Order: sequence, then C-alpha cells, then structure tokens
Amino acid sequence: MATYHAAFFQEITPVKTNVFLDVNNCGYYANLLHTTGTIRPYGRKDYQLIYITKGEMNFIFDGVPTLLRAGDVVLYRPNQPQIYKGSDTLQTSYCWIHFSGTGTDEILQAASLTGKQYFHIGVNNNISPMIISLIEELRHKNICYSLKVFSLFTDILTELCRTKVEKTSRQKKLNKIMPALKSIDSDTSAKLSNSDYASLCDLNPYHFIHLFKEVMGTSPAKYKSKILMEKAQEMLLNSGLNISEIAESLGFMDPLYFSKKFKAYFGESPTEYRK
Repeated sequence: MATYHAAFFQEITPVKTNVFLDVNNCGYYANLLHTTGTIRPYGRKDYQLIYITKGEMNFIFDGVPTLLRAGDVVLYRPNQPQIYKGSDTLQTSYCWIHFSGTGTDEILQAASLTGKQYFHIGVNNNISPMIISLIEELRHKNICYSLKVFSLFTDILTELCRTKVEKTSRQKKLNKIMPALKSIDSDTSAKLSNSDYASLCDLNPYHFIHLFKEVMGTSPAKYKSKILMEKAQEMLLNSGLNISEIAESLGFMDPLYFSKKFKAYFGESPTEYRK
C-alpha cells in the first residue's frame, strides 16, 4: 500500500475581493484513506477547486450524494455548501486551491470551467507537481512571488482546460471509428479490408486509416492482429479446440501461418503456450 503524505499552504488572512486574483491556500493529499471529510454547510467566502488524481471521493451536491473519481474536477463558488470526503476503501489523492478576486469569473470562463459544479477532464500527471510549485512559492514569498503565483495558477487552469478539450476531441474521433472497432472486436474471422471498415465509418479509406492511427496509436491491420492474438490466447487457455480449429475460427485458413503469427507475437508457438 502506498504511503500517505500531504503538503499544503494555509495562511489565516481575510479573503481578498478587491484584487484581480489571489490564491488563499492550496495543497494536496496523496494516498488518503478513511477520512472524516469536510463539512461546510455555508461554504467559504472564496472559490475552491478540487482535482482528484487517484481513487474516488464522495460529494453531496444539492442534497444528492455523488461519487467522483480520478480525473474529475469540482468547483465550489463562494458561500456554496461544501460536503465531501475521501473513499473508505480506496486510497485517494487530490489537490485543491482556494482563490478569490475580481477576475475569477473571467479566468474560469477562459478555462472552460463554468456552467457546472463538476467536470470530468481525465487524469493529468502534470497537475500535482504544479501544485507543489504553487505551495512552495506561497510559503517562501520570494521577490515577485505574487506574479509567480498568478502565473502558476493560470498555468494549472490552462493545463486542466487543455486536458478537458483534448479528451473531448479524442472522444469525438473515437466515436467516428467506433463502427470499425466494434466490427473488428466482434467478428475477427471476417475478411474485411480497410476500405470495408472505412465504409462502415462513412469515411474514405485514407481518412479512416489516418484517423485510426491517430486515435488508437496503431494501424487497423496491427490492431486487428492484436485482437486476433488475444482471442487465440484466450481460446488456447479456455477451450478444448485444437490448434487447427482455433486458427480456422479466427479466419486463418493455414494453421502453420497462424502458428507463425502467434509465435511472432507471444514468443512461443501455440503448442508450447498451451502446455
């Protein structure tokens, strides 16, 4: 089990509302388990941003219990009730920032973090180190620290925004090639070409292959080969079919060619693998 640790900066000073932006406190918990949680029925006078990087947390929004997981962001506005706690069964890590100022709404809008109280943006491992840098800057208060704090805070929001946009963009692209993925996954024995898969997705072959590589990180042929080998592996372990029957069920007319492909992928022949 990973070791629990925490780092934070907190200074008991009045919340500043007459400056463009002020970070009041921030921090992170790593590998937290069995927490008593936070209950602020009337919220705080500033904003709070929470970013879950591992595990899951329990929140209550407008009286409704809500389970959020790694990659989720929560935004509390001033005087908004705050009720949340970490998981009792999973180690949880999360970062938080309290901030205020006349420019908060403008900055949050620029970062596309408005309109909802929580968002799923995906996990970004760059955020925690940025929070650590923010904590250190607030603690030490070196020359021009307020400018540096502003820079770090907006960098964090930018990173969150880009992660959110990139995730949304990837999902849209994934949806475009989903008919081909479903076809490959469900019927590995089908003798379909890239043109056939492109037609399923209502794309021309060139665009389909380019988009497939961009989203999946490999070509359609290599992806199909991977699925075939994984299914062959499963059948060798869990079925009573002989190697020729497995090869045929996966669309290989020549068992020797199937064995050659299997050995190239797993480093041993189907017969050796089955022993």
